[in-house]
Amino acid sequence: IGTVMKPVLVLILTKQGTLQNGLVALLTTIPQISTVLVTEDADSGLRMLNDHCPRLILLDMDLPEDGAHGLLRHINCQSLHIGSIALVDNAQQKQETETLGATVVLFKGFQAAKMISTIEQILAE
Repeated sequence: IGTVMKPVLVLILTKQGTLQNGLVALLTTIPQISTVLVTEDADSGLRMLNDHCPRLILLDMDLPEDGAHGLLRHINCQSLHIGSIALVDNAQQKQETETLGATVVLFKGFQAAKMISTIEQILAE
């Protein structure tokens, strides 16, 4: 008898476009993920975070007005049990994001298999 996995809700915080579309498509292939919520701004991201309590959040660290930074700070200050994958463009962003406490930091241009294994690892914790 296998264990029944609780359905997982994931929140994506990115600008509209190829990255957002690709993440949604990738996440829908992972069986344990039941719902994918998408937003482009930190204010609605914070509301969704509080209203839906996702298990995982994917953040584009390029959002304007430090939106993703503020959301990561909120998750860590509230000690919320939410995994976070931050997507960065360069080493400076990576260092800043690690300081903010992201669970995993990946450079944009990641391989799909790498993202899937990273998500599965976070969900297994």
